[in-house]
Amino acid sequence: TLRYRRHFALSRIEWAIIGLLGGQPPSGLKELADRAGRDKSQISRGISTLVDRKLVARASDPRDSREVLLSLTPEGEATFERMMVEATTRLDDMLGTLTPATRTAFDDTLDRLIVEARRLLRQDQREG
Repeated sequence: TLRYRRHFALSRIEWAIIGLLGGQPPSGLKELADRAGRDKSQISRGISTLVDRKLVARASDPRDSREVLLSLTPEGEATFERMMVEATTRLDDMLGTLTPATRTAFDDTLDRLIVEARRLLRQDQREG
C-alpha cells in the first residue's frame, strides 16, 4: 500500500476501487462494495475522491435511474495500467527468489487455496 500511495497518491480503498473497475464493465456501488468486501460508505467516499481526481466517472444506470454506474475514465484506465505494470514487476521480483521446485509447489498450493476460497464464497452466497 505504501508503494501505491507513493507512486500513485492512492489510499488503499482507492487502489482497490481502481483495481476492481479496471478492464471491467461499469459497476454499481453495491456490486463494487460486495466485490471489495467493504461497506458501501467506505467505497462511496473513495469513489468521491476518485471522481474529484477525474479517475472515475459516474453515469446513470439505464435500467434503474436511481442507481449510478461507475467506470474508469481514460486517465483512470491509464492509472490502472501503470498499477498493473508495477504490481507485475513487484511480483516477478518476489517470485524470482524462489527455486523452480519451490515456485511449482507455491503455485500448486495457491491454486488449491483459490479453489477452496471460491467454494466457500459460493457456499456463503447460497446461505445468503
